[in-house]
Amino acid sequence: GLQLHGTRKRIKNLYLRIKPPLGTVEVSAPMRMSQRQIIGFAHERHSWIVQQQRRMAEARRMSLRQGGTVAPPPPAPLKI
Repeated sequence: GLQLHGTRKRIKNLYLRIKPPLGTVEVSAPMRMSQRQIIGFAHERHSWIVQQQRRMAEARRMSLRQGGTVAPPPPAPLKI
């Protein structure tokens, strides 16, 4: 059920980031890594990803209560 925004780069390691404010999941993967490996990596980290997204959602709610603003929604996910 996760949406990944992925980029293949000339790098050695796979990087997984949860981007604020909306908890977007971004993956940077080596060119040689298969889509199956990337998706498997994200599945292994599923509980951590969900936990981080919940933390960001709570921080966003607190900010809105205090008069803050929320960024516009992210662009559509890229197919990897």
